[in-house]
Amino acid sequence: YSPLYIYQLKYADATTVADIMNSVTEFGRETEAGRSGGVRGIDQYMRPMSFVPEKETNRLIIKGYHEDYLKAKDIIAVLDEPQPQVAIE
Repeated sequence: YSPLYIYQLKYADATTVADIMNSVTEFGRETEAGRSGGVRGIDQYMRPMSFVPEKETNRLIIKGYHEDYLKAKDIIAVLDEPQPQVAIE
């Protein structure tokens, strides 16, 4: 078991996505439920994770528990969608 995962981004910038994911996973970290990845009310917290951008290959190096990685991967997939573009003649 390795707590490290690599996610290859297709469209989004690795640095931008890493900043977003590091901010999002900070939510509730100061609470007991947030430190252990528990549930409090209707909020389900992830255990502490880190997202490091690899700029040269546009990848994210993710450190965290597998269950939390699977949740984060779904969020990253939504962020990594192609953006609509406009063609001007």
